[in-house]
Amino acid sequence: MGRPAKAVTVATGARTKEEISQRLEIEKTLRGDGGVPVCPGWLTPEQAGIFEMIVHEFAAAELLASLDAISLASFCVAVDRLQYIEMAVNEDPGLLQNRDLMNARRGYESTMWRGCTEFCLSPQARAKIGSLAVSARKEAEDPLAAALLG
Repeated sequence: MGRPAKAVTVATGARTKEEISQRLEIEKTLRGDGGVPVCPGWLTPEQAGIFEMIVHEFAAAELLASLDAISLASFCVAVDRLQYIEMAVNEDPGLLQNRDLMNARRGYESTMWRGCTEFCLSPQARAKIGSLAVSARKEAEDPLAAALLG
């Protein structure tokens, strides 16, 4: 199985300016209405806090879209429940012997790591996103670049 595709703004590898431009246009179209994900009302306050924090942190990079709400909500549930299990185990280490609890923990951990990959939540991905956001901001403010592109 091949590697999953990444948004062109965080992808690595050689691409021509034309390829990048085409991918950006297609990704913008696929992003939907361009709005940020809206936190579903069924999340707990803790899960909603995780959701809003991620949306807030990624707002400048414009990587999230309204279509991401469902998968981001699942990620937030997994993170919250994984934290709950870890706190319970810290209070009662005997829970480490509870097979059902440890199986649930593995499932939530798997969902969390998958979400980290999908939402570019590694330090390396965030650094790349940050540098791309700064670069995009500089280009938007540069009158010479605007004249050449426009």
